[in-house]
Amino acid sequence: MNSGSWRKNLFAVVISEFITLVGFNFATPFLPLFIKDLGGFTDTEAALWTGVAMGGSGIALFFTAPLWGMLADRWRKKPMLLRAQFGAGIVTILISFAPNIAVVVILRILMGILSGSLGAASAMVANITPREKMPLAMGLIMVAMFSSQTVGPLLGGYMADTLGYQASFWITGVLLCLSGFMVLFLVKENVDDKGPKRTNSLR
Repeated sequence: MNSGSWRKNLFAVVISEFITLVGFNFATPFLPLFIKDLGGFTDTEAALWTGVAMGGSGIALFFTAPLWGMLADRWRKKPMLLRAQFGAGIVTILISFAPNIAVVVILRILMGILSGSLGAASAMVANITPREKMPLAMGLIMVAMFSSQTVGPLLGGYMADTLGYQASFWITGVLLCLSGFMVLFLVKENVDDKGPKRTNSLR
C-alpha cells in the first residue's frame, strides 16, 4: 500500500469515526428527559431507567466485543466497522419510535450488541497504517474520541432544545449512517487484510 493510499484511508477512518462518536454522544444530554416524557416518570424513576438503558448497552458491548474482534481477524476489519456504524444508526432511528421504556431498553441493548465502532476503527487503522506511523494514527483516533465527547453533547443538547427529541434521534441515526457510507466508499481494504500478520507488508 503506497503512502498516499494509507494516508487517505487513515483520514477517512478518523473523520468517519469522529462523526460516529459525535452521534453516540448526541443523545447524552436529553436521553433522561426523553425517557421521562415517554413513560411519564418522576425524576428518580427516569434516572433509574436511564441507567438501566445505558448500562444494558454497556453490558451487551462487554460480552460481544470479543466476538466481533475474532470475526474481524477472520473476515477483515472493514465489515466490522460498517456493522457498528450502520447498526447503531438504524437502532438509534428506531429508538425515536419506541412506544415505551421496555422497547427503549431492548433497543439500547441491541445497540450495544451491534456497536463497538471505536475498537473496530482502531483495529482497522492499525491494519492499514505503516508501523512507523502508528503513533500518529492512534493519536488521531484519540483526538476523534475526545473531541467528540465535547462536540456531541453540545450539539445534541442544542438540537433537542431546538428541534425536539425525536428529530434529534433521527439526526443521530443519519450521522451514524453517514459515517458508514464514508467508510464504505472511501476506505479501501486489501483482500488480504484479514489479520495482524500483514503489518510488515505496509512499510
